[in-house]
Amino acid sequence: RSAAPEPARKKPCILFVGINGKGMPELSVRAECEEVRERLIMGLGGIDRWRDHVFIDDVDPSKGPTELADMILKYKPDIVHIATHGEEDGVLLACDAFVENWLIARVFEALNESQGIRLVVANACLSTGVAEMLSGYVEFVIGHRDKLPDARAIAFSKTLYLSLSCGQSLE
Repeated sequence: RSAAPEPARKKPCILFVGINGKGMPELSVRAECEEVRERLIMGLGGIDRWRDHVFIDDVDPSKGPTELADMILKYKPDIVHIATHGEEDGVLLACDAFVENWLIARVFEALNESQGIRLVVANACLSTGVAEMLSGYVEFVIGHRDKLPDARAIAFSKTLYLSLSCGQSLE
């Protein structure tokens, strides 16, 4: 008797959420998303292999944590990358509103047991608070302790995703 075939693994999914706030300095979120795509293509050996391995959806919810939850349920991402503005008590998840860290953590607490998110990247100024809160619900979380100029945020993303696509571990 032969063993049952293993179920096909789903293609890893990155949910890229880029948010610019009204009246705030504009972030280059589209450029950051494109740089992430380019680094994945480089690391995986070309656009055809990239398409075979990774699905990336770049969205701008501009509404808040409820819409973020809806997107997580829809796409079932392995990685959630949030490129936005941050402050000690929260990150910008709507065009005109910061959402407190504890509320973001509640969203991930409610969703992640069934969704399997392995990494959340809070690519925002002063995002260690949200990273610390999320660390109880997500296996790997990255935040930034200081101010994060746009160019440095993009450089960080480029390095992170090239490293991951070349086989580097998060551990």
